[in-house]
Amino acid sequence: MHARLRGPTIPAKAPSLRRLFCTKLIAPITAVVSSQICESFSCPPQSQLLAPSSRRSWDHSSVSSSRSLRGQAALVTGGARRIGRAMALALADAGADVGFTYRSAGAEAAELEQELRARGVRAAAVRADLRHSAAAGAAVEALHATLGRLDIVVNNVGRYEAVEFADITDGQWDEMLATNLSAPFFVSRAAIPHLRAAGAGRIIHLTSIGALRAFPTHAHYCASKAGLAHLTRAMARALAPEIQVNAVAPGLIALGDGLNAWEQHMRNRTPLQRAGTPQDVADAVLYLATCNRFLTGQTLVVDGGLSLI
Repeated sequence: MHARLRGPTIPAKAPSLRRLFCTKLIAPITAVVSSQICESFSCPPQSQLLAPSSRRSWDHSSVSSSRSLRGQAALVTGGARRIGRAMALALADAGADVGFTYRSAGAEAAELEQELRARGVRAAAVRADLRHSAAAGAAVEALHATLGRLDIVVNNVGRYEAVEFADITDGQWDEMLATNLSAPFFVSRAAIPHLRAAGAGRIIHLTSIGALRAFPTHAHYCASKAGLAHLTRAMARALAPEIQVNAVAPGLIALGDGLNAWEQHMRNRTPLQRAGTPQDVADAVLYLATCNRFLTGQTLVVDGGLSLI
């Protein structure tokens, strides 16, 4: 039950007293509070807030400069194609040097490496099976040696499949957890010394709305992503204050190979009436890579509102 706070009651039959109370007491307090709030958040004067001409001529340079990653280096796991590729390019466009891992997409990795360099940043690709601790550690060290530093780690590598619960095999269960949960853990653990050395490291995990909602034909997938979501929160506490740890939870993302019947059904249920794109996810990752230093342990859901249904 919510209680509404009330100030002193002024009789309706005493307009002069009411006017005195409002003008002599309330107005000065409001002015002081407004001034203090604006001072704290660097607000422009009220006249600027209300002036249409000021809104039209607003300078976007402050936003673009605050999102600059020039002088920093990022690692994207599973970066050769699809969502990983979009994230690698977005980070490079913001000025970061980018290293990424891949497992089987050699041709796509070589192409992306060239695209990154064409943007004027350093780039490096390492083939690695991140399901194994030693391989994950070696990949982190190789990319750090090439780039010279490490400021941002994006754990994108993942596996997805639909299987009826009773039909999930031991191998499918182990593979799902190794890819979606163990690999991010191995990479993050190996990167900690380099992120701390950078002075203000960031780790960004790719979870899923499957971490928030249980889908009966994706039990092993949902379990792995829920584990990663909770790992995000645990790591945020364990690694603070030097390293921020956050996550992005995509919803239905169109990857260019069409949507099956179940995916079309989910798209139609999405409040924004479309599937997401890799760029939608990349934009969210870029936000977490550039946001203020007071955000950690949080999951940014990018699903067009699907998790609200």
